[in-house]
Amino acid sequence: MLELALDCRLSGPMQDALDHGIPLTLLITVDAGRWRLLPSDAHSDRRIELRYFPLSRRYQLRDLDTATADVRNFATPGYLSAGLNSLRLPLPSAFASLPRGTNVRVDAGLETAALPGALRLPALFEPAWRLSAAEFTWQAPAG
Repeated sequence: MLELALDCRLSGPMQDALDHGIPLTLLITVDAGRWRLLPSDAHSDRRIELRYFPLSRRYQLRDLDTATADVRNFATPGYLSAGLNSLRLPLPSAFASLPRGTNVRVDAGLETAALPGALRLPALFEPAWRLSAAEFTWQAPAG
């Protein structure tokens, strides 16, 4: 299980899209391996969807990759940000048997392919649509 504190502040265009009912999907990649460009056995991509429902005035955070619909509801954007600060993501069993000292990397970004067609092009080129999340690396403890 990965416990992730994602300090995510949405830009103006991202928050506007969310407030107009357009879901935003964050792609969180966890990868363990010696060489960054080679595929590794311990790899996980998790998609976290952020939504706003204008009629009920509720924000929602949902893990799209779990069989049990892990959904959390929030009353304000601030509570939604706090919810991103306490994510628990299950990892594949390959992570449990990593040798001591293996580099494990976590990266988070906006999945532009999940946006409606009219927003995909601006999301690819405008800096306001990029999350400023640094890649985080640590060494695995003994399994």
